[in-house]
Amino acid sequence: MNIPEIERRRERIEENEDSIILSCRIFFQQIIVSLFHVVSFIYLEDNLIVDKDEYWSYDGMAPEWRKKMKNWGNALGKFQF
Repeated sequence: MNIPEIERRRERIEENEDSIILSCRIFFQQIIVSLFHVVSFIYLEDNLIVDKDEYWSYDGMAPEWRKKMKNWGNALGKFQF
């Protein structure tokens, strides 16, 4: 089985003395469109990582059950840091 090379692109990083928030996109090098968005919340103590929460979202087509929910919720627009 030939596994394609993965490319990670960091979009944004925010740091303070006890945490780091990292946002990036994951691509296969042979494919131009991204596969996933990843947000990591990294918690530090004495400058060492003690915990991490990570959230992945798939950038592909929405499944049929989610397409039927198009009137569910509100559009948020672009989030500004």
